[in-house]
Amino acid sequence: MLDSQSDNKLVSIVRYEKPMESVRKAVELAKGLENLSSNAKVFIKPNIVFWTKAVPFPKWGVITTSRVVEDMVVLLKEQGIDDIMIGEGTVTFNPNDKETIANAFETLGYNILRKRYGVKCINVFERPFKKVDLGEGVALNFNADMLRSDFVVNIPVLKTHAQTVVSLGIKNLKGTLDIKSRKKCHSADQEKDLNYMIAKIPKILPPCFTILDGIYTNERGPGFDGKIRRQARV
Repeated sequence: MLDSQSDNKLVSIVRYEKPMESVRKAVELAKGLENLSSNAKVFIKPNIVFWTKAVPFPKWGVITTSRVVEDMVVLLKEQGIDDIMIGEGTVTFNPNDKETIANAFETLGYNILRKRYGVKCINVFERPFKKVDLGEGVALNFNADMLRSDFVVNIPVLKTHAQTVVSLGIKNLKGTLDIKSRKKCHSADQEKDLNYMIAKIPKILPPCFTILDGIYTNERGPGFDGKIRRQARV
């Protein structure tokens, strides 16, 4: 399922049956990359909400399927786009832990994408942040690379969420915030709650295209204790 951020929004729903073909069809139906320049700087935001080296990973339905990420990279490369960055801010028990995030990138095959297609892979906590005023007294610190990009490809997972009912495209972009701003989004303020905060995020984004990865879904999510369902094949 995809949606594009434009004056005339389109949504396409395509069953994932074959690598490349399914994502290509969905992107074409939604006109997701239409008129995107080959000189564009593209920022890809998957969802690697959490990672640990202590148990076997990944658990699909929580983390974006790497196959969908590669499909999207290939489509961008076919349009002549070379400046592609994959960025994520995975939460770890120790804020200074860089090894766990590096292990996630390696295990998920992102380093293979880097070597194969020349994409850059970044841990947003190792990159600069920029404070952005979202109005009504709300200011959050966003990853500067994402803000400087010409186009954002957002690839979340289709799952339910204890605080926001479902966790779809907008919430996934919260992963570009620093820890202080994330805590602000999850404050106990009943008026400026999580829904209120993330609803402001699209206002400051570059043009954005969302690919909702539904190959695996997470019922009673968003954590690993949810009920993971594999998309039925035809």
